[in-house]
This record gives sequence, structure tokens and C-alpha cells, in this order.
Amino acid sequence: MSTFYKVLLVILDYFAHQRMKFVDHPDAGLSIERYLGKYDYPLEKHTIITQDGYHLMAHRIPHGHNSNGTNRYPIVFVHGTCGAGELFLLPGFGKGLAWYLVERNFDIWLLNTRGNYHSRKHSTLNPDVDYQYWDFSWHEVGVYDLPASIDYILNVTKRTKLFYVGHSQGSTEYLVLTTQRPEYNDKIALGINLAPSAFLGDGKYVVAKIISKYRRLFKMVMQAFNFHEIFPYNSNPYIRATLRYICSEVNTFVDVCNFIFNFPEDSLRVDPETFQLVFTYVPAGCSVKQLLHYIQVMETSLFGLYDYGPKRNKKLYGVTVPPLYLIENITAPTAYFYGARDIVTKPEGIGQLISRTKRSEVLKIDETFSHVDFLFARDVTQVINEPLYRTIRKYTSLVH
Repeated sequence: MSTFYKVLLVILDYFAHQRMKFVDHPDAGLSIERYLGKYDYPLEKHTIITQDGYHLMAHRIPHGHNSNGTNRYPIVFVHGTCGAGELFLLPGFGKGLAWYLVERNFDIWLLNTRGNYHSRKHSTLNPDVDYQYWDFSWHEVGVYDLPASIDYILNVTKRTKLFYVGHSQGSTEYLVLTTQRPEYNDKIALGINLAPSAFLGDGKYVVAKIISKYRRLFKMVMQAFNFHEIFPYNSNPYIRATLRYICSEVNTFVDVCNFIFNFPEDSLRVDPETFQLVFTYVPAGCSVKQLLHYIQVMETSLFGLYDYGPKRNKKLYGVTVPPLYLIENITAPTAYFYGARDIVTKPEGIGQLISRTKRSEVLKIDETFSHVDFLFARDVTQVINEPLYRTIRKYTSLVH
């Protein structure tokens, strides 16, 4: 695998520099340490151990250039499927949400959930040989990763509450946390969900529609071939490097990169060179079970716990069908930001979230905003960061 990718990269490098118009993003290929160091920002690495033994990496940016005082507000960022915490630093220096808030007196914590390349460690299990390591969906992230991380951050910062920002799967995990671990509602000053993914639609996404229809067959094939990890760790660097090269040629391949990120959508908001920076950090790896759980939600139109089949469901849940996540039980102040062109979450799904959440604030983004635009669009400062900051300011008095 590695030899193949090395050869492929040499070929792509030749054509990129000799035959094509190659665009280098100035920060592409930089690790988070070098990325933040280049712009003179502090970085701390924190290892958080969950109740079930997973070791998580959180990257902390304690202050910005203009906000190094002591009265800062802790805020944890949680990425989407196969993502990484660095995505909140996109679409580039000074533009992403994390850059924006660190200069407004926020203490930034970029969480990397179990299974991604930063958090691929366990107290007793080896992710390379023990399939049990990968026996988790986003449910376990919400039940174990988020509580451990919130408690750790509050202990370090000596606060009683923090702010939460989740994109896509990060919002799903927030809903799991606040419904399955209700005591954590009191530790959240405001939960912000970007492109919230709970009640899903697959009408326009052909791949999801096909997989949803053959979910059980897909699951059997994955198990038969012992596939438990999406974008395995050993091949991840080569996959990311290949995609960076492909997405550097702004004329020939930009439509391919657009398709990868927007499914059938064509985003007009993402600059072509941004893709090169994005693929510095993704794909970051995740569990097949996370995808299967989402496919279950698509297939059933129900936002419920993982379906193990009637017998195991009865043993685990006490009933033959998976229980539902009761959104009505969320008591933490919760904000939903959604795009009108987002095909992952259908409008009626957003309506269900809003109607069932007791303390909710809602912002609908304009008609051209899609699922990934929340992180990668060139105008995120005006469209997302500024209104999000105005929303957060209403709740800063809750952080003590």
C-alpha cells in the first residue's frame, strides 16, 4: 500500500509541476504544531482518558494575540465524521471559527474523538489488531468521550460551565450526550450545532441511498473482510497527500474535489486552494460502525440507538427495537445553525429538532449554504462567525 502511494505521488508531483497549473496553499502540509507556530499562537496538548479506556488528544489554544488575560471562556470544538480538530482552523489563518473566537477571549479546545489519527490509542486494546477497539459508533463518543473531555476541561480551567461547538457528527454526539447523560446539561452554557445531523434525509445523495437500502449486506461484507476502520491509519498520510496534489490543479480536478466534499452539490463558496489545506487534515480515520449507525437513521427515519438485532437489543436495552434519543429531555441552551442547501439534514429533520428542543435558538443560513460551507466557505466570518459570536455573548454570564 505504502509503495503504491509513494509511486503515485511521484507521478502526480511531476505532472502537477511540469504539466499543470499548480497552486500551493501557503499552509498546506503543516502539522497543527507548525501551523500555529507559524502565526505565533500557543499550543498545548492534553491527553484525556475515557471511562472505557480510550485516549483522546485535545489541542488547546489558551489565548490569542489580543486576548491573553485571565477571564477567558472555555469552548470545546467537536469535528464531524472522519474529521479532526484542525478543521475548525479552516479555511485559513484568521478566517476559521477557532481563529475568530480565540481573539475574543475564548479558551479554545479542539477535541479529537476516538479513532482519528490523534486519538488512536487505548489502555488495553491495540487498534491495529483488536477489532474490539473499533466497536463504537457516535453513541459511544457522546456517552464516553464528551463527558470525559468536558470534565477534564472544566477541571483545568476551573470553570463550572463551558461552550460547545459541534459540526455534523459533532452535533449528533452533542444530542447523545445531553439525552443519555442528562447531568451534563448543567455543564454547558450553550451548545452550538452547525449542520446538525440527527433526522437525516438521503433523497439527493445517491451513494447514501444505495448503502441505506443494502445496509445489512454492507454490514455483512465489512465483517466478513474484517473491515472495522474507515481510512486506515497506515494509508491515511498517502491518501491525504494524494488528494492534496489532485486538488492543487485548479482547472482540471477542482470539480472532483468539490464532489468529494459536497456530494452532489457544487459549492460556490469554497476557494479551490482551500481543498489543499483541508486534505492536510482529512480523512483522519473513523469507525465503520459510525457510518452504519447513520445509515440506520436514514433507513428508519428514526433517531435511535444502534440496532443490534432483536435478541441483542433485548439484552442491552430491555426491548427488541432500539430506544430513541429523547430530544425533549435536553435542558441546556442549544443553538442550531443550518444551511438551506444542506442535503445531509432535510428541512423537516431540522424542524423536528427545533420543535423538540425546549431552549433553542435557530439561525437559517441563506439558500446557497451547504454542509461543509460551515467550515470551508470563504465568507464564514460574515455568515457564521459573527452571528455565532453574537449568540454566544448572550450566555457568557453563565460561565463562572
